[in-house]
Amino acid sequence: MIKKIVIPAVSLFVICLVCTLLLAFVNQKTAPKIEELAIQTETESRAKVLSSASTFEEGKKDGVSFVTGYNDAKEVQGYIFVTTTKSYGGDLQVMTGVDAEGKVTGIEILEISDTAGLGMKATTQEFKDRFVGLVNGIIVDKNTGDPEKNQVQALTGATITSNAVAKAVNEALAGYETVTGNGGAN
Repeated sequence: MIKKIVIPAVSLFVICLVCTLLLAFVNQKTAPKIEELAIQTETESRAKVLSSASTFEEGKKDGVSFVTGYNDAKEVQGYIFVTTTKSYGGDLQVMTGVDAEGKVTGIEILEISDTAGLGMKATTQEFKDRFVGLVNGIIVDKNTGDPEKNQVQALTGATITSNAVAKAVNEALAGYETVTGNGGAN
């Protein structure tokens, strides 16, 4: 009776121990590469959303984390903010570049888990470009969207995602106002 219980229990324990050790070994070997890729992705995203900057410096003011972008002459080109909101499929994380006048220079979707074919269209360059040049108070319009009225046209079938992206960008623009004390170009 004891043999029927002890041998399987010990075997299971040894299997679990070996699997745990193998997972720990693989994690130890891959963690630096994963960290390196994350830094590379962040650097590339910064260059996309604030292309006029060549160097970046992280900062924090009044609880707002941001990155300041400088050109080669060390002149401020703008700021970068990473904001997270709730979207249709979960959290949506957006990196937003804002120039020194408070206008959006570009956005990158860092994290999204929305419906394939609908909400995932928020990652297309065409949609992201709709935000360039806009200022705080962006409104999502289901019909055409009018940049002159600070509006973005919603993605067809993905209004929730469109609103979530606009909310994240508006939060970044509010962060700009906190960091600079400037209301932006309205």
